[in-house]
Amino acid sequence: MAISEAPVWLDGGRVSAREMHALYTGMTVCTRADDPIRVMWLSSDEAHVSIGAGQNPAADLDLAGCRAQGVQVLRRPLGGGAVWIDADQPCFFLV
Repeated sequence: MAISEAPVWLDGGRVSAREMHALYTGMTVCTRADDPIRVMWLSSDEAHVSIGAGQNPAADLDLAGCRAQGVQVLRRPLGGGAVWIDADQPCFFLV
């Protein structure tokens, strides 16, 4: 498949951890196959752990330790393993 258009750059800015994952997920749901590629830049205003769609967080993480330290654990709709995302860490999402 040839790319006929330049990618669209979207600056989502600094958002909460939940908003971060909701923004790229929502964009994916609303994207058609013939839409141009979008590059979304976001940063979370809070550190958190993002777990994959098929992961068992209780098997892979110390959930009590996360709660005690105020670390959110959020499930993303994509596969893969657990990912630590620092506060203010730039993240790029290709949709």
